[in-house]
Amino acid sequence: MKRSVALLRWLLLCASLCLMASGLLASSGTIDSISPQLAITSPAAALNVYDSNTVVELNGTASGTVAITNLACIVNGAAGNPISLAPSLPSRSVKWMARVDLSQAGRPGTNVLAFIAQDLHGSQAAVTRTVRWIETNKVTLNVNPSNAGTIKGIKNGQVLQVGASCVVTATPMNKNWLFSTWTDAHSNILSGSATFQYIDETGTLSNSTPPVLTANFVPNPFTNSALTGAYTGLYYDAIGGPQTRDAGYIAVTVTGTGAYSGKLFDAGSGNASFPFSGQLSEAPDGTFAIAAPSVIKVGAHAYAQPILKIATDPVLTNPGAGLLTGYVGLIGSLADTNGYLADIEGQLSTYNTNILAGLYNLAITPASADPSQAPGGYSYGTATVNNKKGSAGNVALALNLADGTTPAVSFSSALARDGTCPFYASLYGGYGIILGWLHFSTNGSGQVSSASIDWLAAANATYPKGFNALPAAFGSLYVPPKAGTNLFGQGATTLAFKIDPGYAGLSLPDGLTLAANFNPAKNTVTFMNSANKASLKLTASTGTMTGNFVIPPAIKNPFAFHAINIAGAAYGFCLDPANKQTGPIRITPGP
Repeated sequence: MKRSVALLRWLLLCASLCLMASGLLASSGTIDSISPQLAITSPAAALNVYDSNTVVELNGTASGTVAITNLACIVNGAAGNPISLAPSLPSRSVKWMARVDLSQAGRPGTNVLAFIAQDLHGSQAAVTRTVRWIETNKVTLNVNPSNAGTIKGIKNGQVLQVGASCVVTATPMNKNWLFSTWTDAHSNILSGSATFQYIDETGTLSNSTPPVLTANFVPNPFTNSALTGAYTGLYYDAIGGPQTRDAGYIAVTVTGTGAYSGKLFDAGSGNASFPFSGQLSEAPDGTFAIAAPSVIKVGAHAYAQPILKIATDPVLTNPGAGLLTGYVGLIGSLADTNGYLADIEGQLSTYNTNILAGLYNLAITPASADPSQAPGGYSYGTATVNNKKGSAGNVALALNLADGTTPAVSFSSALARDGTCPFYASLYGGYGIILGWLHFSTNGSGQVSSASIDWLAAANATYPKGFNALPAAFGSLYVPPKAGTNLFGQGATTLAFKIDPGYAGLSLPDGLTLAANFNPAKNTVTFMNSANKASLKLTASTGTMTGNFVIPPAIKNPFAFHAINIAGAAYGFCLDPANKQTGPIRITPGP
């Protein structure tokens, strides 16, 4: 009977210890009010073991007012299979030692070793110790091709902890190679970044094959100087259209080693630019290069990360060669999980000698037929195409917007081989934007047009609903008139100053036309009807015109107007002093 009671107590102790190991019963170190003294003397704290030696040795003491009769170690609550301890019992004071092979009784990861002591009266005590079994692997490093680069961060054959990260960096041996990808033993791509955190997720118990990490390199396409230089473009939501929150201009310069530096012009941050830089990686098939620079701060409350993709077809006349694509991710803070993605559309900036260099005069059609809803006049400006060595293909833009924005919007961009040129300006303190693509003719005709233009503004005093317009641009190369030539065309001596009809909201009669005499020898204009008090000043060197007129008798406050000459006619806008709205004007030869 006594033996049965003792056995029952022992089984109850083991059950209690299981609960304690699983967290269902609190561990106070004692199970009876009169208990033995039980302690672990070494190791003093939790410890780690590795695959090379999964045996852990623990030492301790046990003592009591009466003899200690039983000692046991239980691993991870396995009460049905206690591990016996070394000393001879019974004894009132003992030093004990336990050797536990976790490969037989434990598991990779966290193991709880619980120790219990029972004395002659059946009183019990328990203590626990945590042991972490860390799996390891020897990693095999490869460089492909073997002479293309080096790996830093870990060494071939180095023992790695499973689940622990190691920062590795692949570096090309010379400028003839460009990093491509990191792959594993099964050729799965682990990363396209030359520097990344490598983690071996499977240990020797779950994967008998040691890990293999390969740094892959490909021939550097940027040794072809035709692919180096400036890439320019725009970024915006290609589906929903540009918004100030996720639109802007991007410029990237690529060197012969694939290193790049760039600037991001974010619409929501005004006209400020934000630099970034890094190293391109090449796709395994050699068709494009990619890069993901670090997140950059773009203003007080916004962050952006451009993801770049450059088509590296060495034959630039092939479709798609030299394209800059990818996207810009924008978030409000580094903690944000939601944000905006804006698509990048750009090209390699290469000067096409068939594009005539010089000063181009251009105009942008009215944003709206109703000037109370959006600017109703022609915006106008200039684009200067440079053909000088070192700057060939650069374009300097200056735009006078038909909403009367001052000063004129100015921006520098560059031409692509096909004659396209992106332009951009942040407006109204970051609450508006104008951006798009100009196309300069490549047939030597000196014409300029637009592929697309977006002009938008948030609600404001002049336009309470804001506006989102899609105007078009047109223009031509401007050559200042020489002696004996005529700015408005051969034989033109009279001009018609026209306020286009159909524009509601302006304090003007529809279809107003003012007649004027033109002296091509002096480039002067004289209006025939003095009642309108009209004046016009022409600057022949640029083709720009400014002036004033009134509409008597009801409207005596003068309307100011601005225009520019394009291929023998002038286009611009006049400003209504009553409501600050604008309407279109045209000046053409004839009565």
